[in-house]
Amino acid sequence: MPSGALDFRAVCGCFMPVYNNFMAKRSKLKAAMKIAIVILKSRVDGVTLGLLLSYLFWGSLLLQCGDVEQNPGPTDNMRQTRLTSGSRAATTERAVGSQGTPPNAATPTKQPTLSDVMATLQSMNNSMTRMSSKLDDVSGDVGLMREQFAELQGEMKGLREEVSDLRLENDDLKRSNCDMKKQIDELERKTDDLEGRSKRNNLIFYGLPRQEKETNVECEAMLKDLITDKLELADDIVFDRAHRLNSKPNSPVIARCVFFKDKVKILKAKRKLQGSQIFIGEDFSERVREIRRRLTPHLKVKRNEGCRVSIVFDHLLVDGKRYSVDNGNNLTEIK
Repeated sequence: MPSGALDFRAVCGCFMPVYNNFMAKRSKLKAAMKIAIVILKSRVDGVTLGLLLSYLFWGSLLLQCGDVEQNPGPTDNMRQTRLTSGSRAATTERAVGSQGTPPNAATPTKQPTLSDVMATLQSMNNSMTRMSSKLDDVSGDVGLMREQFAELQGEMKGLREEVSDLRLENDDLKRSNCDMKKQIDELERKTDDLEGRSKRNNLIFYGLPRQEKETNVECEAMLKDLITDKLELADDIVFDRAHRLNSKPNSPVIARCVFFKDKVKILKAKRKLQGSQIFIGEDFSERVREIRRRLTPHLKVKRNEGCRVSIVFDHLLVDGKRYSVDNGNNLTEIK
């Protein structure tokens, strides 16, 4: 139970939120308020019951008028403690005033003067001026960089156009190169054909021994002896000329027949020279000889496989099909 008017007022303040909530909901209630009849089920002193009723009466009046504290103040014990701490703080201040500032006490802050404020403002103004100057320099550098970037963009555009033109020229050169290569290949074929026609009646004899101080007449006589003795042909074959290809010992002998049919007779009879060191071949251009040299291994392979095979000019004839050799020495059928 509260001991005084202030305590009673504070206790009533604790019920203020409940009272306000009750009054807010009162309008929603349809039935009128009824006075609850308190039935005492235990023995209660009449004086205590009277005091309780008086507290309830005066509390209801205070709640209705609103003259209560919703946040009760300190009690008497709390007031006594605060007074005791205040007297101790006053004693400490008097001791400090007589002996000086204690070691742990904070030094009082010096209030800035007008001159200090003006000096600070002047320093800030100088800093802002320097920053503005630097910003101007940066702005100038940015403008210069923009101009340089614009120049670079113009140069890049010009370079792109030059590269585009160079690509077009390169494409034209590639097409021209392809056309020239085709023309060169065609010229090489025509040259080989002309050279082959000029060497159509020529034969090359390999493995013939060379006589000391041999002349072309002696060389031709040796060929006629070979034709009559080894090839068993008539001696009516006429050579336009016959001579060694170079000055090396036992170098091949090249001979030109006057009639092409005589060349054909000699080539058909050359199989009679098998087992000897003498070989008879046709005379071709350097390119055709190189191709025939690369076709020779394939000739041997196909012959061992049982195919009908022969080298005709610059291609290999296998069972009636013509094959050429590529840069990798692989056979390619000629369509």
